[in-house]
Amino acid sequence: MPWTAEVTTSNSWLSISSGASGTDSGTIKCKFTTNTGTSTRYGTIRITAAGATGSPMNVTVKQAFYTDVKGDVNGDGDLNLADTIFALQISANIDPAGNVHYEADVNSNDKIGIEEAIFSLEHLARILRPAPTATAASRITSTTFQANWDSVSWATGYCLDVSTSSGFGSFVCEYNDKDVGNTTVQIISDLKSGTQYYYRVRAYNAKGTSCKSNVVNVTPGGSGYIPDFTNSLGMDFVYIDPGIFMMGSPEDEPCRGSDETLHQVILTQGFYIQTTEVTQGQWKAVMGSNPSTSFQNFGDDCPVEQVSWNDVQAFITALNAIGGRTYRLPTEAEWEYAARAGTSTAFASGEFTNPNGDCEIGPNLDSIGWYYNNSGWSIRPVAQKQANAWGLYDMHGNVYEWCHDWYSDYPSESVTDPEGPSFGDYRVMRGGCYVCDAWYCRSASRSRFKPGRTSEITGFRLVSPQVSSAPYAPAAITASYVTSTGFQANWNIVSGATGYRLDVSTGSGFSSFVPGYNNRDVGSVTSKTISGLSSNTPYYYRVRAYNAGGTSRNSNVRSVTTTGGGGSNVTNSLGMDFVYIEPGTFMMGSPEDELGRDSRETRHEVTLTRGYYMQTTEVTQGQWEAVMGSNPSYFSNCGDNCPVEMVSWNDVQAFITALNAMGIGTYRLPTEAEWEYSCRAGTATAFANGGITKPDYECGHDPNLNAMGWHCGNSDSKTHPVAQKQANAWGLYDMHGNVWEWCQDWYGNYPSDSIVDPEGPSFGDLRVRRGGCWRHYARSCRSAYRSSGSPDGRDYVLGFRLVASQVSQ
Repeated sequence: MPWTAEVTTSNSWLSISSGASGTDSGTIKCKFTTNTGTSTRYGTIRITAAGATGSPMNVTVKQAFYTDVKGDVNGDGDLNLADTIFALQISANIDPAGNVHYEADVNSNDKIGIEEAIFSLEHLARILRPAPTATAASRITSTTFQANWDSVSWATGYCLDVSTSSGFGSFVCEYNDKDVGNTTVQIISDLKSGTQYYYRVRAYNAKGTSCKSNVVNVTPGGSGYIPDFTNSLGMDFVYIDPGIFMMGSPEDEPCRGSDETLHQVILTQGFYIQTTEVTQGQWKAVMGSNPSTSFQNFGDDCPVEQVSWNDVQAFITALNAIGGRTYRLPTEAEWEYAARAGTSTAFASGEFTNPNGDCEIGPNLDSIGWYYNNSGWSIRPVAQKQANAWGLYDMHGNVYEWCHDWYSDYPSESVTDPEGPSFGDYRVMRGGCYVCDAWYCRSASRSRFKPGRTSEITGFRLVSPQVSSAPYAPAAITASYVTSTGFQANWNIVSGATGYRLDVSTGSGFSSFVPGYNNRDVGSVTSKTISGLSSNTPYYYRVRAYNAGGTSRNSNVRSVTTTGGGGSNVTNSLGMDFVYIEPGTFMMGSPEDELGRDSRETRHEVTLTRGYYMQTTEVTQGQWEAVMGSNPSYFSNCGDNCPVEMVSWNDVQAFITALNAMGIGTYRLPTEAEWEYSCRAGTATAFANGGITKPDYECGHDPNLNAMGWHCGNSDSKTHPVAQKQANAWGLYDMHGNVWEWCQDWYGNYPSDSIVDPEGPSFGDLRVRRGGCWRHYARSCRSAYRSSGSPDGRDYVLGFRLVASQVSQ
């Protein structure tokens, strides 16, 4: 019979009043009161009587079997592994006769055994194996949707329930605790339009499973429906929702590359991506010919190859001219996000199991891509292998695919809508190819080619923006020319943008704007001088790009504090104006895809560690005559404000010697690097105000050059007064055209590596000339164009401007 007693401490004398004698056993329901008297808790123990009826027995009672957390069997106020160990030990103490020497009936069933340990384990699992969180459905159509959930770090897989009722009384087809593998998305198809569905998920690994997640509801054909589309050329596109994913590879992924640093990427805009690589038939329909010389006879449904990144840009331009939607290459982040389709494994179909201990074979790759082990060393028609969860084919293998980005190292921190650097030497390629080892075909694997290179392993697929062809957001970069009353805001150029809008504020939240700089249209420049500000005051700026298709998101925010530093213009007693140029780093030379480029313009990084003053105009005839007493110019009737010409490099050295002797400063010619750095004024385009449209040997009006410089297309075959055209962003006039400008350097080939404060070779036969002139074509007036001449040569196209390390007013 049960005996009942009340105890107030953990050690009490318990008197058995009846029903027990000898070795009788029974259950005692004990009421336990804490020493503080603040709460009463209940538990069950079982004892074996040791004496006669009424004899006192010494009973040790475990206080507070139950705490506020059910399953806290050791009473320490916490639920952890110790509780499960405790319950297992108690269960193990049941002797063969069924007597229990000490127990904890944690589930209150008046029994003790393995059930107690299971009960504790189940509760412990809620801490050690947390459930995933089901998130909103996406890619909703009239008969399908994509179920989504967050990944759980400990999980090796997930099981999914889909039902037509919130209570999960009836399930959709096989989705009754269906094992969907190590993915965080699942497409559910063949559903009824207008019907509400519910889904939930649980996680598992080899040691156990989690509880069920929360429940999400979705209605196919209802709100959120964004249909896929096929264009007039038969290109199929699927819509990809915005999202967050881990880009790159974990350090334990077999055969990973050192350039695959794992980092979080946030994509804030949805986009359409082509379900297959662009085919030979699609290329021919747009361009009229087939560049796929290696596999031209393999059929129109095979991917086009032998196309460079530059060729692809020409294709996109021609395709966009057809009308309808606007197309572009995917960014590298968009490509990997789409390729993974919600997975975090090496392939969208699973891990890289690497059976031979090398990087060549990948069994999980066989079902989803063509590579060296299954392709027969040739391309294959698109869409013959299994699509990934988002309906995309051949993201692993067949041909490499060009991306929008210049190649560079990944960041380690989280980034939003990355587009790669604004310039570089190589463009990104992704996805591997038909002759590649398996590791090259992983979702995270990165490769690169120069944008002008073609290959039989390289093709592409396209992206179309969700709504418009608005440009990417620019990246605001560090302010320069900071003074006590102003600074220069800077940002990167954005491909396809026709202009920029600038915000400048006294607060990082942009609630109060500097007058005139609330969505200020600043045109196509990539820098803007802000003046009339308060000294020693912090300011913030951000920028947006725009074109006919719309306006981009805001850039990142940059801060700057006015301090009274350099940046002011100074004028010497001869009326020569100079502006201070801060030290900095830039890419000297031209990218390989710049129209009109010359082979002598090898692109390389240059760092200038010293600031200098640059003359805002070319030296004028009046200034020359004031120093030398005569005017050598062929166009002397142009006037004192026209640039001096017919001066050799040696003549210029004589002028500088005479000027320095006047005691109004120390002057010299700029180095070639200083000249180009000043000419570009923070840009990377052919001209300081944009690209070039008239590169060939013709004298047509190039719109950007026409605004900034005198050349054969607008000069009427003569020089013109200085500072009549638009200045660049740093306040320098006539850097493009009017007259060639001598530089300090002997002429020599560029290096390909990064260099600091270059001054050219130590000797040579020719001196450098830069900037083009009134007689030359647009291509010769580009920022990167190089020319040279004998130091004693004179011509009516040759002038110069000065650099000063010190200026006296």
